[in-house]
Amino acid sequence: MIEDNNVREKHSKKEQLCKPNDFFDNATSSSAMTAETVLTFSQMNLSRPLLRAIATCDFTQPTQIQSACIPLALLGRDICACSATGTGKTAAFMLPILERLLFRPKRKAVTRVVVLTPTRELAIQVFQVSRRLSQFMHVDICLCAEVEPSR
Repeated sequence: MIEDNNVREKHSKKEQLCKPNDFFDNATSSSAMTAETVLTFSQMNLSRPLLRAIATCDFTQPTQIQSACIPLALLGRDICACSATGTGKTAAFMLPILERLLFRPKRKAVTRVVVLTPTRELAIQVFQVSRRLSQFMHVDICLCAEVEPSR
């Protein structure tokens, strides 16, 4: 009987933890991300090396996902967002990462960021975009992926 009550309590606690409203912030939901939130990259207070890289990548105006996510990520907020292919999601999460890396102490050479992707192709894309965005910074970008054995 005691075990049965413990199982019920655990199940009840698990249900309470899994409520979407507890995980997601309503203030930053998709309804809050309208066209009015679009800023320019310079209005996002990004550093000069990143603004130079953005210019060389021919990014003229941030996309909706970028203008919604970058300011929040720069504040250190966790973000869960989705957007269609080709809308700039990689830059939306890499620009804040690179910006924060610029202002971290550089006492030791250590791994500071790991980006995991579900496919090799996506890993290559994230690597290429990250390299382009960090081209004016002293940051090493590395790609680690499964390699097919030689035949």
